[in-house]
Amino acid sequence: MKINNSHQGLSTNLSEINVTPMVDVMLVLLIIFMVTAPMMAPNPSKIKVDLPSAHSNDKIGKENLVIAIDVENRIKMEYYVRIGKKDQYILKDTDEYNLERDLNTFFEERSIKKKIVFLKGDKSIKYGYLISIMDLLKKAGVETIGMVVKKEKKKGER
Repeated sequence: MKINNSHQGLSTNLSEINVTPMVDVMLVLLIIFMVTAPMMAPNPSKIKVDLPSAHSNDKIGKENLVIAIDVENRIKMEYYVRIGKKDQYILKDTDEYNLERDLNTFFEERSIKKKIVFLKGDKSIKYGYLISIMDLLKKAGVETIGMVVKKEKKKGER
């Protein structure tokens, strides 16, 4: 673009960088990142539990309650709550003294008839502690307890 300065009699070239296309591209990339980032997490669970492995495992739906026991025997309840059109992940701390009460509250709030709980325990916790938690689940009226494991890889699989 040429600009004529009438009072100086000189002409200069004015070069400017148009940043609008760059901003457009960056905004599109940001939107793509924001949409795809939540889908990239393989496991929505926030609790670090080193699960034992087995040849088969079941998929846990968002409507299911998961009781997780970590390596330090801390108990957490994991579930989703529908807020508007989205499901929000809830992580609630509890202990063996309040577990029965928390389970009853969970099932009563949702009017769930068949009480099903998935139990996720670190592979290094004591077997006796796991059994005592299972006993508490049965006392709370849980009919079915599913054990969460990680799928064992077949030979030759990565």
